[in-house]
Amino acid sequence: MRWSYMDFEEKKKIITVFRELHKVLQEEKNFLLSRIDWLGQEIAKWKKFYVISTKSQLNSPGKLKDCLKARQWPPGQLLQDIKIVLCRSEGFCFLNPTAVSMDLEKKLNEAKSRHDSFTESLKKFKDSLQAESKKDKSKFFKGMTEEHIKSWYLSNKNNPKMNKTLEPESTPPA
Repeated sequence: MRWSYMDFEEKKKIITVFRELHKVLQEEKNFLLSRIDWLGQEIAKWKKFYVISTKSQLNSPGKLKDCLKARQWPPGQLLQDIKIVLCRSEGFCFLNPTAVSMDLEKKLNEAKSRHDSFTESLKKFKDSLQAESKKDKSKFFKGMTEEHIKSWYLSNKNNPKMNKTLEPESTPPA
């Protein structure tokens, strides 16, 4: 009787811990993905602004050239009236907008750093968990009779709730 209660309590603790871990991981995943989406949208806005402003500025000298062509001045007269042309072009100042704002660039770098750090932490956690799991499985099966191993294997194989990763390293003979 006491073993059944302990068994139930142990299962409950394991399920609770994994649910909490899953929730934390899900929240972190959602935040990281939403940050990437937002940064992508902001970059797209800056890119659009950059393209529009650069095109607009690049079109200005072309418009001036077209205006001069439309007057069809002979080259000599164009040179005589160069002061007029230069006065019109003095208003043109090529601005070099940044492709991405410094603040956004900083946020991108911070996000990449956080993502790299988080990925590395998860990799270390996974590697550690797998190593501990392998040791635990080995320890669990050590000294078990073939009959017990078969019983354990069949119990897990017939239980749809169990994950196949619980199978022993070496499958018992049939």
